[in-house]
Amino acid sequence: MFLAEKSEGEVTAGLESWRQLLLEGANEIEKRGHAKYTEYNARTGGVCLMGAVHIALTGEPAGHATVWFLPLVDEARLQVYDKMRDFLGGSCPVKFNNARERTASEVTSAMRACARQGI
Repeated sequence: MFLAEKSEGEVTAGLESWRQLLLEGANEIEKRGHAKYTEYNARTGGVCLMGAVHIALTGEPAGHATVWFLPLVDEARLQVYDKMRDFLGGSCPVKFNNARERTASEVTSAMRACARQGI
């Protein structure tokens, strides 16, 4: 499907924030494991696409963020969602993540490919 693999020593500094969040989020899925139908699986520690972006943004799983900066979190998450939706040809990123046949590798590859498009 997507062929964007992790690049060793990839530098994310200087990239637009949504690109950084996608690259760092892909790393979180690889580190924690992939989850479906939940942003964060407390039992396994796995995260979905948007849950991984949340951790990349706040440092904590969804539901643990400090309330005072939630509007900033929501704005950043919406921007990532919109970029992924456009990259997926209008398909919902959450449905993409949760598809029965979808693998963690496909999700992380799509995240990286989206982040690297046009650069």
